[in-house]
Amino acid sequence: MASPSLTSCTVVQEPRNALANRATRNKRARDLNMFMTKKLGLLGLLAGVVLCGCSAEADDAKGAAKSLTNTPSVTATTPTQNLSESDDGKTITLKAGTDLVISLESNPSTGCSWSVPNVQGKAVKQQGKSTYIGNPNPPNAKGQFKVGVGGVESFRFSTTAAGTSTIEMGYGQPWNKSGPFKKFKVTIKVVP
Repeated sequence: MASPSLTSCTVVQEPRNALANRATRNKRARDLNMFMTKKLGLLGLLAGVVLCGCSAEADDAKGAAKSLTNTPSVTATTPTQNLSESDDGKTITLKAGTDLVISLESNPSTGCSWSVPNVQGKAVKQQGKSTYIGNPNPPNAKGQFKVGVGGVESFRFSTTAAGTSTIEMGYGQPWNKSGPFKKFKVTIKVVP
């Protein structure tokens, strides 16, 4: 039995604008998915509240509704400190319990992104993954969009304890062996 052999191979490469369009479609799909997940979660919560209220006796339902209307509403806000590339190399002092958002210019259409932050010290902890928001890209007079329009990549951190932490990141292409094109470093001093 002869072994199969590869005699020819065709490589189809999408044009740059097709890749950008696909990235935009993927981002829109993720955003829509997140939006629908939140809406469905709230709808489910509301349905649960309604069903619980319907199963209670009339007197209990009136008492529960009365106690809910007398409960003061509380809005929890966490102070947030926003940093950008202009804060590179600085030492920032924050109170414990303050959130920190670092927003840096990024352009994934070039294959570049910010590396996962290297956090040294226990005063600061990263919250979730980074988020990317593209800059507005209105069409020109001919109805064409610009190719390769960048945006902003944001990283969220929380201050967890008094002390000092250093956050370092590099911006570049993951496959590029020569290292990042630019770096960002900030020292965060957390006080009680």
